[in-house]
Amino acid sequence: MFYIHSFGVNVPFLDQWNEFPAFLMKYENSDLSIFDLFSQQNESRPFFPRIFMFSMSLITSYNVKSLMYLSYGFYCISFFILFSMYKKDHGVTKLSLLKFVPIAWFFFNLFQMSNFLFGIRTEQSLHILAFISAVYLIDSSKKFDSKFLASIGFAFVSLFSFAAGTITWIVCLVQVVLSNSDEKIKKTVVWITCTAVSFSVYLFGYAKPSHHPSLLYSLYNLEDGVSTFLNSVGSTIIRDPVLSPIVGLLIITILVFIFIVNRKNLQLEKNSKWFSLVLFSLFASLEVSVARAGFGSSVALSQRYLLLTYWSIIGLYFISLNFVNIYCRNFQIVPDRFSAKDIIEKTKILNYLLLGSVLCLLFIGVSYHFVTGIETGSVLNEQFEQNKYYLETFDLQPDKNLERLYPDATAVREKATLLRKYNLSVFSQEKYDLEALKKKDKEPQYSVDSINGQQVNLIKDKTVNIAITSTETDEIVIEGWAVDVDENKLARAVFIVVNDKITVPSRYGIKREDLINNLNNKDFLKAGFRASFNPSLLGDGTHRIKIAVVSNDGTSYCIGQKNEYNLYV
Repeated sequence: MFYIHSFGVNVPFLDQWNEFPAFLMKYENSDLSIFDLFSQQNESRPFFPRIFMFSMSLITSYNVKSLMYLSYGFYCISFFILFSMYKKDHGVTKLSLLKFVPIAWFFFNLFQMSNFLFGIRTEQSLHILAFISAVYLIDSSKKFDSKFLASIGFAFVSLFSFAAGTITWIVCLVQVVLSNSDEKIKKTVVWITCTAVSFSVYLFGYAKPSHHPSLLYSLYNLEDGVSTFLNSVGSTIIRDPVLSPIVGLLIITILVFIFIVNRKNLQLEKNSKWFSLVLFSLFASLEVSVARAGFGSSVALSQRYLLLTYWSIIGLYFISLNFVNIYCRNFQIVPDRFSAKDIIEKTKILNYLLLGSVLCLLFIGVSYHFVTGIETGSVLNEQFEQNKYYLETFDLQPDKNLERLYPDATAVREKATLLRKYNLSVFSQEKYDLEALKKKDKEPQYSVDSINGQQVNLIKDKTVNIAITSTETDEIVIEGWAVDVDENKLARAVFIVVNDKITVPSRYGIKREDLINNLNNKDFLKAGFRASFNPSLLGDGTHRIKIAVVSNDGTSYCIGQKNEYNLYV
C-alpha cells in the first residue's frame, strides 16, 4: 500500500476513459443499462469489475487511486487463499512459515505492485481472485456439494472479469478430473455443461477488435509465436528480450523433469491444485502468444501480463516442496514400488536439485523485480503526474498532450468537461484562483530557466525575448522554480500570467535537486514548475509573461515585475 501511496496518481489512463467517464455520460442521460456493463472491452467482458469500479468511483468522486487500492485488496485476498491452500499441505509451524517466505516475497514483488498504479487492473485482480477461489473450492470439495457449486460461480466471475477467464474453466476442468473426490463423473459433466453455457453467453455478439492482429498469426509465423510464448513464461522472472526466452525454456524444462522424476507417484491428491496454477500460467502465456504475437514478441514482456503468468513459478515451488517432503519422511509412507533405498535416495536428491533450481529462480525474480519495480514506479509517477496536469488544464492543451491520456483527444475533451462539471477525478481536488487571493506588492523568489527549450539568462539583462513560430510548434513550455520567500518554504502553486489577462496554472512540485545547494534548503527539493499551453490561445504578436507565486498557506500571491519575458509569436 505504501508503494501505491508513494507512486500512485489520481488520473484516468487509456482504457479507463472507456469505463467510468463513458458510463457517467450514459448515466447522466438515463441511458445506462446492464448491457453496457456487459459490453465488450477488447477481448474481455468485465461485467463484475465494472460494478465494483463504477460503485467505487461514485463513492470517491472517481479518485483513481481508490481503484488502485481496490485492485490491491483483491490481490491480497488472493494471497490469503493461496496461503490457506499451502497450510492444508504443510500446516502452520515455524518451519512451514519459513518455507512460505520466498513465495510471499515473490507475490508482493515491487514490479508486480507497479501493475496497481493502473486503476484499470481491477479487471485482472478480480479475475485472479475468482480463479484462485475456484481452485481452492474444488480442492476442498470432496463430493457434489456447495463448495463445488461455489467454484462454478467463481469461474463465472473470472470469465466475466477478464478474457483469461476462459482459461479458468479449462484448467479447473482438468483439476476436477484429477481430483480424488466422490461423484467425479457428475461433477465433470456439470462443469462441462456450465462451461458451454458460460462460453455461449460470453461469445454472444462478440466481435474481434479490429486493431488487434489475426489469431492465426502465430500459426503462420511459428517462430514469432514460440518466441512470444517463451518470452511470456520467462518474464515471470526477468523481463529481457534475450534472457526471458531462455528462462522460459528453463521453467518448462524444470516442469518436465518434475514429471519424469516423480512420474510413478505424482501425488495428485495434494498437487492437483498446484498443477492448476502452473497450467493456468502456461495457458495464459499461450493466449498472449496467439492474441498478441502480431505486435511483436516483446509485447509478452508487458507488465500487465505478469498478473497472469507469475503463477507458474509459484506452482512449481509448491509441487517441488511437496515431493521433497515425501522423501524426507519415513520410508514406511513411500509406496512399495519405491521401497528400494537407492531409488528413493536418488529420487530424493533429484527433487532437492529441482527445488533448489526453483528457489534460485524465485530469488532472482524477487531481486530483479525489486529494482525494476522502483524504477517503473518512479517513471509511471512522473508520467501520470504530467498527465494529471494536462487533464487539469485540458482547455489550454494541444491535442498531442491529451493523446497521452487517450488516443482520441476529442473524446478526452468531451469526457473531461463532464468530469469537471461534477468535480470528479482531478477536478475534485483543491484549486487556486488568483482572483480569489490577496495580492501582495512584493517581488517573489523564482526563476524561469527555459522557454520551449531555449535557456533563459538574466545575469546580463533583465529582459528576455523569445521568438516562437506557431506553424512549427503547437506547444509553449515554460520551466523554472519558485518558493515562498516569506515563509522560507515551498510555494502552494505557481501561475503563468500572459498579458495580465490569461492565467495558466503550472505543474508545481517537480524535483530540483540543484536547489538544495543553490538555495541552501533541503525543503526546496520539489520547488520546480512546468507550464504548457497551446500558442493558438495567444495569437500572433508580442506577449508579455509574468510569474505569479502563491504563498505556502494559500491565502495570497506575489507577481514578478522586475524581469521581463516577451514572447514573439
